[in-house]
Amino acid sequence: MAAANAQGYSEPLTGGKDGVSRRQLARLAFASLVAIVSVSPFRLSGPLTVGACVVVLLLCARRTLLSPIHWSSLIFFGWIGASSFWSVAGGATFDGVVLSLLLLLAAAAVWETCGPEQTLAAFLSGLRVVVALSAITYVFVPSIGREQSFYQAGAFTGLFVQRNVASFVMVVIIISTVALWDREWSLGRKHKECFWLILTLLCLLLARSSTSLVVLAAVLLLGLVVRQTRKMSEVGRRVTLAAVTAMVAGFALIIFTNYSAASGLLGRDASLTGRTIIWAAVLPFINAQPWIGYGWNALWTPGVQVTEEMWSSAHFAFAHAHNAFLDVILQVGFVGLVLLLIFPLGRFVVNTSRLEETAARPVVWSSMAFGCLLLYGVTEQSFVSNFGFLVLMMCSLKLAGAK
Repeated sequence: MAAANAQGYSEPLTGGKDGVSRRQLARLAFASLVAIVSVSPFRLSGPLTVGACVVVLLLCARRTLLSPIHWSSLIFFGWIGASSFWSVAGGATFDGVVLSLLLLLAAAAVWETCGPEQTLAAFLSGLRVVVALSAITYVFVPSIGREQSFYQAGAFTGLFVQRNVASFVMVVIIISTVALWDREWSLGRKHKECFWLILTLLCLLLARSSTSLVVLAAVLLLGLVVRQTRKMSEVGRRVTLAAVTAMVAGFALIIFTNYSAASGLLGRDASLTGRTIIWAAVLPFINAQPWIGYGWNALWTPGVQVTEEMWSSAHFAFAHAHNAFLDVILQVGFVGLVLLLIFPLGRFVVNTSRLEETAARPVVWSSMAFGCLLLYGVTEQSFVSNFGFLVLMMCSLKLAGAK
């Protein structure tokens, strides 16, 4: 906590027993929240997520919750709230807006109370509990921990709803461990971290997701570049990061526009395992209402007319658009997509340009996590899921002293 206080967190280093216990409980509650959203959706996942957010907020009630949140990011929440007026499922939109706002406030509350590094440590702890339990189910309860469908039968799923979700979370755990690695750790601590890295990587390999391996390699490269830019001048740093960002964006564009090349790279069939069929089904509905969409959290539920029509067009039901960018545009239009991504992108630019003034590890983490979300968003749910949305909101939070 000393580093956190040096960076502007006014919570006393030493103080009353109550003050210390509240921070510990806040981290525990946040770790529980992360664990819950990482394996969502499941029965009662909604109430449990809301309950965990409320507990975090109550434990951090003494802090100014909005301090880490840039005021302009709240414009996005104003927009998704306004989408209730044109939503095709108003009740679902209201619930989605409330839950999304709670996730942001909970992350900001712990970020402000405990500091970025302690928040990220709690984030990683929550995910590791899920990994351990998932590994146990994979070995001892294969009916739960392994893929049961014909396609990729036996692949690792653990406690997750599907193997692609499991692999996404595994990648986030690996990049978080790498980003938060500290050379000053004791040998015992390094051995412990290596154990978790090996276990997580093994689970990732057992999930049989080539997409995850490609994304992981690209994001690790991004993290290495961000770390190395600390030695550069500010101009050199910005030029390098702009070049890397352009390369990542170009890579994502190639995957989305050149299906044959992407299918070979990712080890999938020409339809990217049905994704191109889904994209063809959703694009006409985007074209019909491109700017405002059909309402936040309003789709992918049986009985919603727009959803039923998309399922009918594809000739099968699907749980999301298998592309986070298209999914957000469907829900809240191009306006909503820009408002959602512009602030984490701005935070990435600000933080990486001030690496000498800010805590390096949280900056590296936010850069790698944001890159991971963008790359995964090309073919998966990514930042549209509750877990991905929480990670995205954490990427948008301010470090002490940032503007």
